[in-house]
Amino acid sequence: MSLRLLRALVRVRRRWSWCDHLWRAAVRYDDVLAGRLAAAIAYYGFFACFALALLAYSLLGYLLAYDADVFRVVDDFLGQNLPWLEPQAIEAGRGHTGIVGAVGLVVTGVGWIETIRSSQRQVHGVPQQPGNLVLRWLVDLGLLAGLIVLVGVSMTVFYALESLVRWLGGPSVSLTALGWLSAAALNVLLAAALLGGVARVRLSRRRLLPAVALVAVGITLLNTAGQLVIAYVRHNPAYSVVTGAVGLLLYLYLFNQILLFGAAWAATAGGRRPKAADR
Repeated sequence: MSLRLLRALVRVRRRWSWCDHLWRAAVRYDDVLAGRLAAAIAYYGFFACFALALLAYSLLGYLLAYDADVFRVVDDFLGQNLPWLEPQAIEAGRGHTGIVGAVGLVVTGVGWIETIRSSQRQVHGVPQQPGNLVLRWLVDLGLLAGLIVLVGVSMTVFYALESLVRWLGGPSVSLTALGWLSAAALNVLLAAALLGGVARVRLSRRRLLPAVALVAVGITLLNTAGQLVIAYVRHNPAYSVVTGAVGLLLYLYLFNQILLFGAAWAATAGGRRPKAADR
């Protein structure tokens, strides 16, 4: 880097505090090799998503067994899109599929939570593995269950609100606005849970809230870009072959990079180093 560029950078950092903070966060992100950490988190998250998909498959099987309307809808959908998959097969395999999915989700999900926690704590410069092994595993399991409940309840509430607006005959603009607000609220809740809960680092509101906002905006932009990509490749067989697993892995990698940069932003917000949880 030339001397002139260095001087210009120093002037910019002195003039705008947010530029100085951005620089310090980027340096911290680079120092801890956060790109590698994001790849490790994506690895565990990738397998956790498949375990969660098995649970969803099992739940669908139970719905098919006890709801004739759902059976007809699923039968029509599979006949048009996946003719090789029969609803009777989904219904018959719901039991053992659910068991495999539940066990797999516990193993891979706890590993995913552990990797998110240890990676964020490395960014904050505190010990990555707090407390004893058994208690730490139980806490991570509880955090995994809490995240699943948080996302599930939030999506249920948002869907109920959209259904209410449709029932009241609201205009399409209202539905679009409600969809955006619901997605933004879910992203804020998810960012707050991952940064403030999973990391198990005591952060003041001055540190936490800007980082939550930064991560929520990043997730929103990432989701929007993902929707555009899906819409583009949906009708192209050459792309649709690889957009499933590869697209999910890429999404998780970028998602975790956004999360870890948010952690770096909180870690370099000034003041004393955050306190680490003892357990």
